[in-house]
Amino acid sequence: MFVPEKRVWCWDGCRKPIPFAAKKCPFCNTDQPVPRTEEKNFDSDNDGMPDWWEKKYGLNPLDPSDADKDSDGDGFTNLEEYLAGTDPTDPNSHLLLQPN
Repeated sequence: MFVPEKRVWCWDGCRKPIPFAAKKCPFCNTDQPVPRTEEKNFDSDNDGMPDWWEKKYGLNPLDPSDADKDSDGDGFTNLEEYLAGTDPTDPNSHLLLQPN
């Protein structure tokens, strides 16, 4: 069974994905900063959705393309669902649009 480990980009050298707790990059041997504790709104892939929220709903916190996907087929992207505070896995949980 494959269990992915948390990864970050190499801090300064080659910018390849390396283990979160690495002290040196295994590819370019660049020293890495001391690991920080994960902030509440830390967003590894900079897609606008924090890692904790992506993990909660089965999205990939290292894949920025999942922000534009519509996981539940309700016409709203995952990013729109995050911003609205709705559940991206429930088609009945979405923004209610006001009629003109």
